Amino acid sequence: MFKTVEKEYWGKYKELFGKHKSVSIFNYAFSNQLGKLEVDNFDEPKYAKFSFTNFMFFAGKADENIAEKILQTFPPQIAIVVEDKDWYLLIETYFSFKEEIKFSQQNRIKFSSDSLTLEHLLSLKKPLPEGFHLKRITKSIKENIPSSSNYHIKLFFGSDENFLEKGMGFCVLDGDKPICIASSFIPIFENKLEIQIDTLDDPKYRRKGFATAACVALLEYCLENKITPDWDAQNEASVGLAKKLGYTEKEKWKLYYYIESK
Repeated sequence: MFKTVEKEYWGKYKELFGKHKSVSIFNYAFSNQLGKLEVDNFDEPKYAKFSFTNFMFFAGKADENIAEKILQTFPPQIAIVVEDKDWYLLIETYFSFKEEIKFSQQNRIKFSSDSLTLEHLLSLKKPLPEGFHLKRITKSIKENIPSSSNYHIKLFFGSDENFLEKGMGFCVLDGDKPICIASSFIPIFENKLEIQIDTLDDPKYRRKGFATAACVALLEYCLENKITPDWDAQNEASVGLAKKLGYTEKEKWKLYYYIESK
């Protein structure tokens, strides 16, 4: 059903993806010709899908028959992104009848950074507890970041060197141990940065203001260097932190995960 588009012709198909063009991962990967682009027809395409790492973006009018054919081509361990409520319903209906497939969905919220101010961020600064330090991520610090907080760096940057060159981050350290990280989820592109936050899953590091401290440092850097810091929340904690930092809610959307076939 789908035909692979050679990279030299990608530009003529970008408009098919509509709202996806505002998604930082899509915009970065498509513009840099990373991943794979497929369409149903080279001359007058009605459907298109774009694959990059473990993400798949689909564009086209929701149609039950077409949807089933398309969804059958999705491999496990993939995040599925579509554009509208009609597609949400088709995907949820399709997977509900597939008992052999393990599937989940995330209700997410995009936030606007237009309301961020340096004055507000400075008002959130507080001294860290004794023994803890806030620092910009360097090569030596990066080498000590645990794998649980490192997956996006390996996935989207490929190496520590690329992260330090094309990304940015701050972290809170317990002595020499990185315990809370606020960093760019993907390489900085078109003066935009999507924020990723990770705090070690240990009760003694929770509710201490570490995430706020790391985020304030990163947001300060962004505002001072005219970088737009995008925020996309996947849970209540992320929503609460975004609002605390001064973000305002922009749009609700859904992300689907085809986890595995049983």
